[in-house]
Amino acid sequence: VLREGYYEPEVIDALRPFLRPGAVFWDVGANIGLHTVTAACLAPGSQVVAFEPNPAVFARLANPPPANPVS
Repeated sequence: VLREGYYEPEVIDALRPFLRPGAVFWDVGANIGLHTVTAACLAPGSQVVAFEPNPAVFARLANPPPANPVS
């Protein structure tokens, strides 16, 4: 995170060519939405959808802290 600015840089590097305005990104098994937020920040104008089946974790994902720039 300190070196690249985000977690799992190899995953983001593989996704980066597809993260462009108008793209749709589905984060399946989103957990707390780390890749969701990263994708939304890297691709303004795209649609990012997060799916999380665990109700307890989904509650955290659905109610992000105020500092989170993604709605």
